[in-house]
Amino acid sequence: MKKKILLYRFFALLLVSILSIGFGFFRILNNPNIVGKELFLVIFSLIVIPIVSQITNLFFIIFRFDKIVESFNEVKKEIDISLDKLKTQFPQIIFPQIYLTRLEVNSKSLVLFSFSKLLHKKYETDLNDLSQGHIYEYIPFKYHEFVKNIFSHCNTKILATSIVNPKSFWQQPKSEDYLQYNQGLIKSGKEIRRYFFLISGKENEYKDILATNLTIGVKVFLICENDIPDEFKEKLIQDVGLIDDEIAITSEVNMKTRTITKVEGWMGQDQIEKINEVKEIFTSLNTIKKTIFEVYNCSEEEMKATAKTFWKN
Repeated sequence: MKKKILLYRFFALLLVSILSIGFGFFRILNNPNIVGKELFLVIFSLIVIPIVSQITNLFFIIFRFDKIVESFNEVKKEIDISLDKLKTQFPQIIFPQIYLTRLEVNSKSLVLFSFSKLLHKKYETDLNDLSQGHIYEYIPFKYHEFVKNIFSHCNTKILATSIVNPKSFWQQPKSEDYLQYNQGLIKSGKEIRRYFFLISGKENEYKDILATNLTIGVKVFLICENDIPDEFKEKLIQDVGLIDDEIAITSEVNMKTRTITKVEGWMGQDQIEKINEVKEIFTSLNTIKKTIFEVYNCSEEEMKATAKTFWKN
């Protein structure tokens, strides 16, 4: 409403200037020999009124800009206060590293400032999700770091499935680092069980990554997708994880390309339904899981022997 008033005022004063100038020229055209009071009136119409009107216009515009700047400064103060609170609170939250990077000073702070209200709203949303035990990551290439941060809170056991493309996912550099992290957890006494979903006819494509997982100490189980009844495939064929039966991980996967598009973490009493849902998935998978020997007709040791030398050291 205030913006409309400012606009109306601007055009009203502009119209006054135009009418005044028009009136002055009209007087000159009708009486070329203007003298005395008439001359004063013409000068007033052609010069004084337009100048005063536009100066007034400029004053109102500047006045409003000052108000706008003042409003932005108030918002900035609120953002600064919120960010200061976040910086002190996040280190005490169970998944600190995931969000702290978002609080770093950006070189394009002026651009970010333009979206300060939007950023403020997003932080409020993130905090609300965190308070309910729900975190997420929408950027696929950050999947590994996200999961590593959650795995870092494991005390005893991690259960995980893998339905991703064995080559495009497991052979990328980030996955190598991710596997090294898994290896470190196992060496520290943690147990990792990974259930690999095998696509019928493509079993040989999984051999390399199965050998690698076995070599670093992961307990490997195989799920042949053809063994799952059609009515249960949507429920069971998922990329999920369970840490100490207390924290669950779920991922959205493009089933055509077998690539992860989003990953979420769930913990606490507010998310017990989701955690139990993931528990039920693993309970069901345990009834249909197969061993390396059952699928590949070789022992785990024979499979491990095919792993790259790098993982044997």
